[in-house]
Amino acid sequence: MEDVARTAGMSKKTIYAFYADKSRLLAAIVVVADDCPWDERDAVPIADPLAELRRRLTAVIAFVLSPRQVRLTRLLISEAEHAPELADDFHERVMAKGYRYLVAAVERLKLERPRPSIGDVERVTGMLLGAAMGDFHLCALFGRKEGLSRKRIAAQIELALRTFGFVAE
Repeated sequence: MEDVARTAGMSKKTIYAFYADKSRLLAAIVVVADDCPWDERDAVPIADPLAELRRRLTAVIAFVLSPRQVRLTRLLISEAEHAPELADDFHERVMAKGYRYLVAAVERLKLERPRPSIGDVERVTGMLLGAAMGDFHLCALFGRKEGLSRKRIAAQIELALRTFGFVAE
């Protein structure tokens, strides 16, 4: 709480006037974190479903790797043992929302391009995101940001799409 107060330019007493304890402060931070850069109601899909999937993968990965999200993820990991409900709330408000955003693109691709055969859309989406993100997230969490460029992320996305058979060699 001292670090929070110092960063906010307030006294700890002022912080405690707004938030009774650290858990409530973190819960408020998680609520504010629910500002993903996409929203299904406003999404205008690109005509090509594969291009749309690329765009969405890029948006999700850029969001997850943003400095703010990396700091928040570190914070919630450090508090998960003491306050698992915060991690659950963060997962549902932020991570699951991004996942659903990707699932919609994979579902569309399945409908419009039957090859390759996509069985379980949710599992394929999770595996595709993992392959597209590679170890970028782990590197970002440990502060290793060298080499994290849009070009490298785009290349990793292309490799994942080729691996899953969405793009021909």
